[in-house]
Amino acid sequence: MSSCLLFWLAIRHLDVEKAAAAGLMHDQAKNFTPQQLLEIAEVEGLELDGVDEANPHLVHPQLSAIVARDRFGVQDEEILQAIENHTLGRPGMIRISCIVFLADSIDPRREQTSELEARAAGESGKYCSISLGKWR
Repeated sequence: MSSCLLFWLAIRHLDVEKAAAAGLMHDQAKNFTPQQLLEIAEVEGLELDGVDEANPHLVHPQLSAIVARDRFGVQDEEILQAIENHTLGRPGMIRISCIVFLADSIDPRREQTSELEARAAGESGKYCSISLGKWR
């Protein structure tokens, strides 16, 4: 996360430490092999559809939250939710989730795949709306 984003969080009275923790851990499983992703998802009982099975990298957010919980002892549900929802979002996201989601969305290093675009089309943009003055 950039220093500008952290400054914005601070002036909005959001928990900078939580946002930074989620930002640092959001891609813990991103570089796992497809086989590792599928195996861990199965062990954890995640329900995968055909798109997930054909494109295991799409489950890295959920598995990154599991790594944060199991390997790094993160117990804070807000941090875990922010990690889990950082790629596609979900309805009713809390503020920290919106921040990590938006930061990830504008990251110039983020790879755009056709599978990710198909999953996100028309969905993720409606999950949070941030302005300088209000949250919706």
